Amino acid sequence: MRRNKSSTYILPLVARNSDLVTNFISEDNYPTNLYHNSYLYHSIEEYKFPCLLLVYKFTPNPIYEIFENKFLLTNPNFIEKKDETKYLVSYLFKIPNDCLEDYDNFIKGKYSKIKQESKNKIIRFLNLIKYEKESKNNDIVNVLYKSSYLKEKLEKKIDYILPDDAELSSSIEIIDETFNLEEYLKGEENEQMA
Repeated sequence: MRRNKSSTYILPLVARNSDLVTNFISEDNYPTNLYHNSYLYHSIEEYKFPCLLLVYKFTPNPIYEIFENKFLLTNPNFIEKKDETKYLVSYLFKIPNDCLEDYDNFIKGKYSKIKQESKNKIIRFLNLIKYEKESKNNDIVNVLYKSSYLKEKLEKKIDYILPDDAELSSSIEIIDETFNLEEYLKGEENEQMA
């Protein structure tokens, strides 16, 4: 499963400062290899405020319960837990008030307009601190800082000179940012038949 953009740019904003991506996604610490994705929208429910939905495959064991209590249910931005199916659970988080402007910039595809404090959270959460603003090794950092390296790389790829104010990543695709249980179940069924 390909991670969507909210996993990269919004999940770090709802996580606590001490959390790292490995707390949510890695297979080493907890059963977080069960992480499915994060979403801004739900195909059935309409949220009345900016939020993030984290979806996990549920496994009934004590390790999952420890993980859930340590990283999800005790997060100050946590709102509710919902059993989508017997083995799929979602956790709804509000976007913190101090990140609402960054959330709006993300929705508009204005990644470079995200505040420095939030950029730092994203970089720290994704464990990208070792990369400089003009790094050839990390496109996320290059997108956040609109690096000249990435701009030139993209221009060569598309054979077009981008305007100086152009963002270096496409805007979000609503379909990629919307959790659709029916589509998820179809995908699971197809994987089992393969």
